[in-house]
Amino acid sequence: MKIRLPFLMIASLLLVCYACNNPFSTRDPDKPDSVGGDALKSPNSPENIIDNLMISCKNVSSQDYLSLFTEDFVFNPSLDDSTRFEEDFRAGWGYDREQIFAENFLQKKVTDQISFTTHVYKYRSGDDSYEYTYSMDVFSPVDSTKVDAGIEKFRVSGYAWLYLKEDSEGKWRIYKWVEFEGMKENVYDTWATLRRSYY
Repeated sequence: MKIRLPFLMIASLLLVCYACNNPFSTRDPDKPDSVGGDALKSPNSPENIIDNLMISCKNVSSQDYLSLFTEDFVFNPSLDDSTRFEEDFRAGWGYDREQIFAENFLQKKVTDQISFTTHVYKYRSGDDSYEYTYSMDVFSPVDSTKVDAGIEKFRVSGYAWLYLKEDSEGKWRIYKWVEFEGMKENVYDTWATLRRSYY
């Protein structure tokens, strides 16, 4: 009996230690906010930055989105949008305004999901810009207190030139975004419409 008691105590102690986590072990790192989202590509090429534009929108991440632009970033709306939204763009649109837009638009309670149907770009020979054609469906959660609560969808579509430059660390960023009229049959919102709506 005296021999069995210490054996049982030691066995019980080992069982408890085995079942518990080691308090001195290293912990698993926290998962990033964009769990389930696509990982951003390295910013070492203009093409990766343009792809990251789509990825950051799909992940609904304002932080990732803003990392794509230089601090001297400038947005120029199309002639049609600058006329329609003169009050919004008369004073110019720089990084500060882009930051406010991104923080308002790319948050889960405002934008539930973004799905791209078109994301095409082509280098403009002899220039530091890319022709960019985009079309995306934006799904927004509707106020749950309303009778017809659910998901609201709208399409953003257009054509632009994106100007990029490389910094001293070899990282590329967008420093200018110039929108054009694009297709005349386009009845959807443009990125200019989106920007001024969430500013």
